[in-house]
Amino acid sequence: MVDLSEQDLPLTTYDCMSNSNLNSKFNYKFIVQYKGTNYSGWQIQTKGGLEHFKSVQGEIEFSLRKMCNDNNNNNVKIVGASRTDAKVHALGQVFKATIPIEIPLKGLHLGLNSLLPPDIRIVEVTTCDEKFHPRKDAKWKEYLYIFKHRPQTNQANHYDIFYQDLIANYPYQYKNFDLPKMIEACKYFEGKHSFKNFYCKGSDVKTFEREIYKCELFQFEFKDMFTSTTPPTPLTDTKDTINLNLNLNPTFYQLRIIGNGFLKQMVRLIVGTLWNIGNGKVEFSELQSALRGELDETKHLGCVAAAEGLYLNKISYGEFQ
Repeated sequence: MVDLSEQDLPLTTYDCMSNSNLNSKFNYKFIVQYKGTNYSGWQIQTKGGLEHFKSVQGEIEFSLRKMCNDNNNNNVKIVGASRTDAKVHALGQVFKATIPIEIPLKGLHLGLNSLLPPDIRIVEVTTCDEKFHPRKDAKWKEYLYIFKHRPQTNQANHYDIFYQDLIANYPYQYKNFDLPKMIEACKYFEGKHSFKNFYCKGSDVKTFEREIYKCELFQFEFKDMFTSTTPPTPLTDTKDTINLNLNLNPTFYQLRIIGNGFLKQMVRLIVGTLWNIGNGKVEFSELQSALRGELDETKHLGCVAAAEGLYLNKISYGEFQ
């Protein structure tokens, strides 16, 4: 095992030729956060054997190869738990890395962070079994979708330039925003349903059936977005209304959805459907028909909500409680 003392941290490169047998394989499980704004998504996209677009996986693999001094580019392998799309963020993405040398966990954690760009941060590293598969072994995933609501005005809001990459805008006519209907609609998604109308082609799937354990809408303050340790309270009071005072700052909302699996762009289509329910373009009866699989699979009940509002929050390998 490579010796890495406290005073040597962070060490950024190891010699895989001299420190380990070339056939050795060491497996690590990582939890990583990233701001997806500057990336084409999690997964590497290649063209002619080379990475074609900048990806989160590509940045991590490049840094791990540099750390392991893997000049052949074939001794470091990464498998992610979820293929987040371009501009989508993650607070708890999980991936497994197989590397040719054994590195102490603290050295691996700090060393990798010293090589990664500042919008990708490793938050936890543990050893894992060779058979562990981040995607296939996952029991449930939690996504957050964050959007803001405020009447459109010609006056610039000084917050906008700072959170435009992190929070989506509610895109429709604000006078038709019916919050109680959106709150009620969230409960329709809970349970086991067909989500063929909440799917964009681009990946092969065996079934459109998924089970949603929780779907809740929260209101919160922007200052608490990443700092509050107390979860926001779900909006359940049907008397909740939107204040249309043009001088007020925007109101922020967070959709929290937990399920045993998600189709491509499923969460963003659910958000778009909730928006259409809120502005009266979709009725509950249409939503129920879609969830029973009665509609043509090409029919979407809402838009694909903007990517910047979506966060992969957590992936769990234990049963949902």
